[in-house]
Amino acid sequence: MELDSDILESFADQLDLEPETIEDRWTGRPDLIAEDIFRVRDEDTGELRDLELFEIQKKALHAYFYGDADTINNFKGRRIGYSFVYCLAFLLEGIFIPDSFYAIVSKKKDQADARIGDIQDFIDHAKVKIPAPTTNKGEIELWNGSGFKAYTGDPDGSRGQPSARSVMIDEMAFIEDQKGANRAYGAFLALGKNRKMVQISTPNLSNDLFLQTHNRGTPTGYDEDGNYVGVISIKQPTFLNADEIDINTPLHQQELVPARPNLNISRVEEDRAADPVGFGQEYLCQPALDEYRFFSAESIERAMGRGGKGDYSAGLGVPNTADLRAIGVDIGINRDDTVIQVFDHISDKRYHRFQQVITDDVLAEFGLRRPDRANADHISQYVASVYNQMDADIVVIDRTGPGETFDRQLTSRVGRAVIGFNFSDREQFNEMMGDMNSALRNDRVTLLPDERLEEEMTSVVKEKKRDGSLPTYTGKEESETGKDDTAMAAVLGAFPPGYAVSPGRNADQAQQPHATPDRGENLAPSPPSPPQAAHAVSAAHSSTTLNRRGGRSGRNSSRNYNLRHSRR
Repeated sequence: MELDSDILESFADQLDLEPETIEDRWTGRPDLIAEDIFRVRDEDTGELRDLELFEIQKKALHAYFYGDADTINNFKGRRIGYSFVYCLAFLLEGIFIPDSFYAIVSKKKDQADARIGDIQDFIDHAKVKIPAPTTNKGEIELWNGSGFKAYTGDPDGSRGQPSARSVMIDEMAFIEDQKGANRAYGAFLALGKNRKMVQISTPNLSNDLFLQTHNRGTPTGYDEDGNYVGVISIKQPTFLNADEIDINTPLHQQELVPARPNLNISRVEEDRAADPVGFGQEYLCQPALDEYRFFSAESIERAMGRGGKGDYSAGLGVPNTADLRAIGVDIGINRDDTVIQVFDHISDKRYHRFQQVITDDVLAEFGLRRPDRANADHISQYVASVYNQMDADIVVIDRTGPGETFDRQLTSRVGRAVIGFNFSDREQFNEMMGDMNSALRNDRVTLLPDERLEEEMTSVVKEKKRDGSLPTYTGKEESETGKDDTAMAAVLGAFPPGYAVSPGRNADQAQQPHATPDRGENLAPSPPSPPQAAHAVSAAHSSTTLNRRGGRSGRNSSRNYNLRHSRR
């Protein structure tokens, strides 16, 4: 990159330095130019400070300005800051080379807009004046005609656009049509010399275009025989000693060398605990797996070992002294089953108190004539009686597809204590599954011993999607039963959407009186405890009659729950 003499003189004057001084300092050192003229906000204080680039970021800058390759592929761990540094590179080059155009592409437009926002921040906080007469959302034009624009990953969005000096495809592995986007936006670079395609991403799938390109490239853009390859491949995990890190051991128990010194290890540990295999891929750049068993079999075995102890209390009659008692209900109509799972939430721990697969026989024993497990009215009566019998606080019910009818029927009996959840809400469900996995691995969950529950939980597979969307979870393909209903109901009960423990604080949830199931004149007995749920229930805790009651007896004054997410 040649330094324009007029701009050099202007910057030198604003920095109160001699032009010769900064020319000597800046020649061949784009990292020093950036650090001398740009400022950023400190992550802790919010105050502006001089930009300080990490070594890995300096190497990326040099690869951009002095690397001999048409494509720079950055296979990175999370929180490396490569998108940030290439935005910096685009701005520096655009300042010194007039009428240059730069395209920033991401899966979603707002993500690309955020990168344009980074460039705007560089301009606003710089120590020197960088006139930018045109600044719209997702678009900036400098005084010298150089411009920066955000694009969505949809290839059709590239039509009719100007030629570019460089294109950055951010988080490329998560773009639905990688080949289409790469081809469409690569056409921006068809005219002129020294054009660059910058590809940046954490890994997603095992053999997508992003990883194929990375594997084709080399650190220099040339092979061992000196032949031109055209791709500079940069691989940078979040930790410099990534090969020494055990994904199944808490990070605070290991020696770590972060690639950037301001990395929040505690936050990264939360990600590791929620999904160790995913952590290995996203932070350590380990080989990507398209799908893998999600829950740890060893952690489930330990959890059931705790629930199998002779002094562990379970069953319908266990008094509710928890911060929150939640019932999870997974609805099944045809091949699937409808399952109830009840968990006590005490601080950050979860205690499994009751489990029931609701069959026609269970409904008949409950006292319903012509029982039908596909009948929403029958299911709602049974669940409502469990809700009352166990003095529960909330019921989280699967309202996916036909579950909407069950949700309405149960709400008519229990009121606002019912929380409907749609499994198509992948973002929320992904978080719930991660919370369950983390709690299991850290021995914060106690489960009732049950072969089916154990088999279905260990069969749950996390499957990544080729369209770059959030993953899906299912155990139906791997489990012997061909079902995963006990596992899904357990997640609903243990980590309901919208609730988080906050010790020492009162509940923000509005308390509603319990409704009484309406079964006419037929006062049938309460639901029986399944064998695995009743093994440790003392006579003092057991109950064989349906308790009809209204208020909450003042017990909720000790509840320590608060709302984390709005209900959906």
